[in-house]
Amino acid sequence: ISQDELEVKKIYLGLVMTYKDKSETIPVAQDPATLEYDLTSRLIKLTRKRAPVLGIADFSRSFDLSDPQNKSRFTLIKQALQDRFEVKTIELEGTLEIPEDVEALLLLQPMGLSEEAKYVLDQYLLGGGNVFAPAESIMIGQQMQAFPALPGYESVFKEYGLELKKTMVLDTSCAMASFSTGMMVLQMQYPLWVRIKPAGFNSEFAPLSELENLILPWSGYLSLAKELPQGVNATQLVTSTKDAWAVGSPFDLNPQQDWRASRANSSKQGTFAMAYLLSGTFPSAFADGPPKLAEDVPEERKDLVLEKLNPTKHLSASSAPGNLLVVSNGRFLEDNYLKQFTDNLLFIENIADWMLENEALIGIRSRSMTERPFKNEPSEPVKNLIKLGLTVGMPLIVVLLGLLRWVLRLKRRQALKQRYTTGEG
Repeated sequence: ISQDELEVKKIYLGLVMTYKDKSETIPVAQDPATLEYDLTSRLIKLTRKRAPVLGIADFSRSFDLSDPQNKSRFTLIKQALQDRFEVKTIELEGTLEIPEDVEALLLLQPMGLSEEAKYVLDQYLLGGGNVFAPAESIMIGQQMQAFPALPGYESVFKEYGLELKKTMVLDTSCAMASFSTGMMVLQMQYPLWVRIKPAGFNSEFAPLSELENLILPWSGYLSLAKELPQGVNATQLVTSTKDAWAVGSPFDLNPQQDWRASRANSSKQGTFAMAYLLSGTFPSAFADGPPKLAEDVPEERKDLVLEKLNPTKHLSASSAPGNLLVVSNGRFLEDNYLKQFTDNLLFIENIADWMLENEALIGIRSRSMTERPFKNEPSEPVKNLIKLGLTVGMPLIVVLLGLLRWVLRLKRRQALKQRYTTGEG
C-alpha cells in the first residue's frame, strides 16, 4: 500500500472444511499450538463413516441442598467427549442395559451400585466391552471432612484381581491449592493433591507416553493380587513418586499441618499404583450366576429385572477379550478440577481415543503441553537454598549492579576531573 492510500479488508480467522455433503468449521484459529490437532480431528470427522459410540453412566450426586435439580459435577468432560464421539447417556440403574453399539463405557463415580447394575457391568466386560472406571476412594463433606467412599464398582473388579485401597495417598510431588481463611486466601503446596510427573506414567502405553502432568485430589491407591485369574493381564499405568506415603481414617485435611510428622508417622511409604489396566479374558464376578431378585424390587419392575438377570444368558467367562482401566480417584474429572488442571482432560481424551481405536490424535493432542517439572525432586536442603537464592540473591544482585555502576561513574568523574585539572595547569 502506498503512503497516500487507505485499504480496508475483511480478515476471517476461522476455517471451513467440506467433504462431499459434510462440513466442519473452526470458528477461530487463534492458537498455533492446537491448530494441527483441530485440523486433524475435523478431517477424521469428515472422512469417517460413523462416529465411535461412547457410553457414559453418571452416578454422581449433588450434596448441595440448594441444588434441587441435582446437577452433575461432570458437565465439562461430557461436553469435551461429545465433540469427539457419539455419546450415549446410560441410565444403568433404571434400564439395566448397555446398548450393543456402545464400544466403550465411562463410569462416573460408580458408588452405591445395586447388585443388578454390577451384574450388567460384569456381563458387558465379559462380552468384549471396554470400561473406564475412575473409582472414588475418598469422600469429602461440605465441612472439609473426609471419610472412605461408599462401596461401589470396586467389589466387582476385586474379583478380577484388583483391589481399591481407601487410604489417602500423600506425595511431596503435589499441586498448589487455595484455601480461604476469613479475609485471606492462602495458596500453598498441598500433598493431598498428588501430582503425577512424567516418570509416573507408563511410557510404553501409547495414550500416556507423552503426558507430563495429572492431578489426583484426595486419592486412594490400587493393589494387585499376587495371582490373577487365568486370562487376565495387568499393566500398571500411573504411579506416585517414591516419596509418597499413605494415611488411614480419620483423615486430616488441614493444609497447615506438619507434613513431615505425617510422613514419619505413616507405616506405608514408597511408590503407590494409581491406575491399572486389566485386559484379556475375565471370569465372571458372579460365579454362581445372576444375583437373586431383591425383596424390595417394586412390582412394576420385577419383569424387567428378571429379564435382565436371565440365567440362560449368563456368561461365566469372557466370550471376547475386554479392557478395564481403573483409576483410584473419581474426583479428578469433576468440573472444578478440570478448570484448574487442564492436563486431566488430556488424560481422559487420550484414554477414550485408545479404547475406541482412534489413536491418531493422541500424540498430536499431547504435543502442545509445555510444563517442564523437575525430573528428580530436589532434596530439602536444595529447596531451601533455592528459596534463599530467590529471596536474598536477586535483591543482592541488584544492589551489586548498582554499586558497580556507582563505582564506574565515580572513576569516570575522577578521570574527567583530572583531565581538566591537568589542562588548566
